Amino acid sequence: MRRLAYALAVAALTVVPGAADEDRPGVGEKLVGVHPGYRVEPARPEGMLMPVGGLGMLPDGRLVVARFDARTLVAPRPTEAPNGELWLLSHTATGDRADIQAELIAEALFEPQGVCVIDGVIYVSQRDEVSRFIYNDRGGFWDQDAVAYGWETNDFHHFCAGLLHEPGPTDDHPGFLYLARSSGLGLWQNPPDHGSVWRIDLSLPPGENVTPITGGHRAPNGIGFGPEGQVFVVENQGEWNPSNELNHVQEGHFYGFYQRDNPPRAYPCPFQPEDPEHPDTPPTEAAVKLPQGEIGNSPTQPLLFPAGHAFEGQLVMGDMHYGGLNRIYLEQVNGVWQGCAMRMTQGLEGGPNRLLWGPDGSLYVGSIGGSHHQTWWWNNPDREPTYQGLERLVPTGEDAFEVFSMSATADGFVLTFTRPVPAGFLADAGNFALRQWTYRATRGYGGPKLDEQALRIERVVPAEDRRSVRLVIPGLKAGYVVHLRTDPVDDTGTPIWSGEVWYTLNEVPAE
Repeated sequence: MRRLAYALAVAALTVVPGAADEDRPGVGEKLVGVHPGYRVEPARPEGMLMPVGGLGMLPDGRLVVARFDARTLVAPRPTEAPNGELWLLSHTATGDRADIQAELIAEALFEPQGVCVIDGVIYVSQRDEVSRFIYNDRGGFWDQDAVAYGWETNDFHHFCAGLLHEPGPTDDHPGFLYLARSSGLGLWQNPPDHGSVWRIDLSLPPGENVTPITGGHRAPNGIGFGPEGQVFVVENQGEWNPSNELNHVQEGHFYGFYQRDNPPRAYPCPFQPEDPEHPDTPPTEAAVKLPQGEIGNSPTQPLLFPAGHAFEGQLVMGDMHYGGLNRIYLEQVNGVWQGCAMRMTQGLEGGPNRLLWGPDGSLYVGSIGGSHHQTWWWNNPDREPTYQGLERLVPTGEDAFEVFSMSATADGFVLTFTRPVPAGFLADAGNFALRQWTYRATRGYGGPKLDEQALRIERVVPAEDRRSVRLVIPGLKAGYVVHLRTDPVDDTGTPIWSGEVWYTLNEVPAE
């Protein structure tokens, strides 16, 4: 049905041959290879499996890896035995597995799903606590204690994904940690404060320092800083969630996933309206929606591109089941964050779960998978489920011809490319196929596209440098997802690496 709907949308437009009328990797289909700007190198020792729950780096360059076997997770109950460990990997930047050395520094952890390194101190988010590891110079080992605890776990799906560190308000304040706590999906008997982003005040004692700041998250398996220091958290499609999402974290906001209100067996999540069908305040809309099966299936960690990168200010984001990495462009319109998603790369050994930029500009990608549900692993090209992986994407010094951004205007969009595009292509509206649709959240899993329709381009205005084009499009609607498809070549005849964009139009800019 999805492919038929797209075909009808494209047929409603005038599309010139070769512009957007044939599917291929990156245009109508998932990418199959590694982004031209990177090469893949191994970052784990030979023969050592690395199902990655968290990544960090010590000041001396050693890679911190929280490792756990997600195949032990079986709905509906939480695991009874520990399934995780904490490792330090040395010499990961050589590109040779034989050079990499691994040191086990902690074991008997439960689903470690986040790592944060602050001044050489390692913080790890486990299922039931946030642990701190400090190196003991005298003993030559890592001391472990807990910096946050006090919540209950009664479901296999109660993850603590993170971690982010925010400096404190004064020099003597140790700062705050942020993590995302998942809702229960097995027993549907949630303890209080689940399905929330938590802020942990490290200046307060454990058991008294956790504050839920949002509510209504179903499976927020990834949290990260975005532009202007704002925090963003992902969401998976499911009940009350018609699509995958990237959400802007705003204190006191509810994001749409309702939990049962039946104490003492089940508790609503923080800030949850009493009536899901007629809430007094509508749930906060996602900054970016990622349609299931098109650009996402199980999104994970969002991570800012570093300063000086060609995509500085944008996000790279993993996906455990869709596989590979996507790129996210964000902008603020009428005080609301919104933006678009684009495919970035495939060609990795597993489904990415955690990401980390190395000091040399390489991107560490840690993958994971579990056998408890069909969406918790990525199938490799041989259609085999994958459950682990740890690699580096190393810059090659080359770039790729691709869409740089898609930005909303009062009457349409400005589409920007990384290289100049032939003027004749930009001047022909038939080279750009667009459609829009919306969703309605229900108690059911996922949800269909609603009011799907093709969009007509009234006018195209190419920029003089041929790197962008303004598209004037009547009939755009706030609250809709807009999909754009194009298939240009650059001045050398190189086809575009990925020619599709999914823009979430929460707000239409003022004139």
